[in-house]
Amino acid sequence: MVPLERPSAHALDQAPEDALNALSQVRGLVTDEVLSIPQGQPFPLERFSEAIARAETPARDAKPLFVSEDGRDEDDR
Repeated sequence: MVPLERPSAHALDQAPEDALNALSQVRGLVTDEVLSIPQGQPFPLERFSEAIARAETPARDAKPLFVSEDGRDEDDR
C-alpha cells in the first residue's frame, strides 16, 4: 500500500483555480451543445422522501430539485 502524501501549499493554492478552469471548460462544452445537463425534476419539500429515493436510484435521468411549490396539479404527481 502506497502512503498518501500531503498536498503541498502550492497545490492547495492552485486547486480553486483548477476547479474554475474545469468549470469554464464544461460551460463551453454545454454552450457548444457537446454536453447537455438534464434539468432537475422538481419536488416540493412535502415529497422529500420520494425525492431522496429518486436520487438514490441508479441511472436516473436528473437530480431532484426541491421547490417550495412545483406548480403541478395533484394528478401530475
